[in-house]
Amino acid sequence: MKAPTIAHLLRLSLILLISASIPLVSGAVQKALVVEEQWLADTAAGLTPVHALRLFSEGKGLPLESATFRLGAEERRIWLLLTAENLTPRPLRRLLLTGVPHSRFLQARLIQPNQTVEQGRLLLDEHADKPFSRRNNSFRLLNSDSFEIPAAAKVRILVQAAVRGPSYLPLSLMSADDFNQLRLRDSVFAAQFYVFEATLGLLFLLFGLAVKHRIAVMYAVMFLLGLLAMADIDGHAFRWLWPDSPGWNSGSPLVVLPVLNALGFVIIQQLLRAIDDKRLGWLKPLALGFAGISVLIPALLPWLPFSALVQTENLLSILVFILQPIAFAGWVRLGRRNRASWLALLIISLGIAAIIVPVFIDVQLPVMLAEHAHHAAYLLVGLMIMTVITVQLVGIRKDQEAAMARELAFAKRDAEMNQALFKAEQNYSKARRLASQQQRQLASASHDLRQPITSLRATLDAIAQQQEPGIRQQLRDALDYLEKLCKHYLNETRPETSRTQAEQAATEAYPASLVLNTVQRMFAEEAAGRHIELRAVDCRVLLQVPPLVLMRIVSNIVANAVKHHPGSDKAKVLLGCRRKRRGVQIWVCDNGAGMTAETLAELRQPYRKGAASEGEGLGLAIVQQLAADNGIAVHIASQIGKGSCFVIEPP
Repeated sequence: MKAPTIAHLLRLSLILLISASIPLVSGAVQKALVVEEQWLADTAAGLTPVHALRLFSEGKGLPLESATFRLGAEERRIWLLLTAENLTPRPLRRLLLTGVPHSRFLQARLIQPNQTVEQGRLLLDEHADKPFSRRNNSFRLLNSDSFEIPAAAKVRILVQAAVRGPSYLPLSLMSADDFNQLRLRDSVFAAQFYVFEATLGLLFLLFGLAVKHRIAVMYAVMFLLGLLAMADIDGHAFRWLWPDSPGWNSGSPLVVLPVLNALGFVIIQQLLRAIDDKRLGWLKPLALGFAGISVLIPALLPWLPFSALVQTENLLSILVFILQPIAFAGWVRLGRRNRASWLALLIISLGIAAIIVPVFIDVQLPVMLAEHAHHAAYLLVGLMIMTVITVQLVGIRKDQEAAMARELAFAKRDAEMNQALFKAEQNYSKARRLASQQQRQLASASHDLRQPITSLRATLDAIAQQQEPGIRQQLRDALDYLEKLCKHYLNETRPETSRTQAEQAATEAYPASLVLNTVQRMFAEEAAGRHIELRAVDCRVLLQVPPLVLMRIVSNIVANAVKHHPGSDKAKVLLGCRRKRRGVQIWVCDNGAGMTAETLAELRQPYRKGAASEGEGLGLAIVQQLAADNGIAVHIASQIGKGSCFVIEPP
């Protein structure tokens, strides 16, 4: 069976990574709600809520850099103040969502207008001893019950927390509908990611056991243990593995990390042992020593701080990440040095570098990448290691089988020669004839070895009649394998003479008015119901753009123009064409409310829509995508109070 290629595995992994995203953006404008975030440090943990709120009022707060990804920061107490202003004339209901699955200490208090801190409502009260079953819902990230923000008013949310740097506590105010959609996407992503990774790890473990390869088995175990670490980071372990034992949330790093580090150092030692390079010989005892240190570090808990032990394990993890590519590259050099293996090794090194660099440098990452960096690195590094090991082991096994087949062929030829000589000694009178026959047999055997495998199979029964059945079957199996191997490589190296690329048939020319009139008829009734004059100017210019593509672009634009037009006595939406020196332009103009540049930029993104829109926020995004895929240019000009014009330039 042909093993899956790296491209196939990468394609499947990318589908998993883009299938879900959790938008925890702080300090952003959320439709009709403006949220501002500030924070200040409480080094001595001595500030009271009243004192902290006064410091914020005096301007002592700092902007929250929620998108900065930091690792290794010491835990400390901080205060955060979220000020949410409702810009609408109606009350809004929101809930507070954090970006962490659990916290050693976190309290959030809602302070309505004209309320004091003492009168505020406690939204979150999280501590290290709180089990998962006491939460208000089953979502893995900490969140509050919904609360009301009065119309045209500001509310404050005062948060006190113990965090590892402010970037470890992204906060967001969400509606109930958005929260439910987030939970659904998160559940789908978790199911896909963990089922796929667990299945992949178990299959690789079975593969390693089947081929009896120690390094493959250890990598499979390490991959599965890493999956447990992923579940711990994401909060799924707290929900499913120890929901009534919250102490494991803080204690698990000192259990999982030592085992992972020790196993990583043992794998390095095994790789170096297989290489047997004298220049790297000093690393073998050093790797075993670090493995022992990793296992013994948790025993120092009665005498050393927990955070110091975890940081030490983190440093050992970095050392494992650095030494792994070195040892692994040496092991790859022993086997088949194909391009796929070296490409996979390069991806492994880049993935490890992506994990290590943020430890020392604050990196401004996109939101989705910051949330899924550990998933992506884990998935890519694991896939590449499994792919390289599989390619190397399969290649080694094929080389061994080919060598065995060659030895069997030589043994068979020697047996034939010995049999012929034995008969010559018994019958001296036939010596010359037998000698001549022997020469012919030798020449025939030498010639047959250079013939295709199929001719050798045809003479198998005649040659092997005096052999035992087991040996005959063994020869047949060897020939079967050689034939398949030859056919495989023949197919791989055969000149590609029949590969052609399919060309799309040219679209028959049609007048532009066909599309414009069709769209005008589609929306005429809706426009009339809104007292809007929807008119299409006759245009006889011939186009060769696929009509369905142009129809979708124009209809999306017209639908938005009609649906969002405020309506008046002179409300109009006009469709028409304008000839240019190098072609034609299709214009869709309205005299509606118009849009700002910021609004246009936002509406170009999928699922972004105006505050009064009842759609899904896909119209302009679809227009942009269709235009880009078909080489069509779309220009937009809009002015508040005067309307908008969309100019479409077919190729």
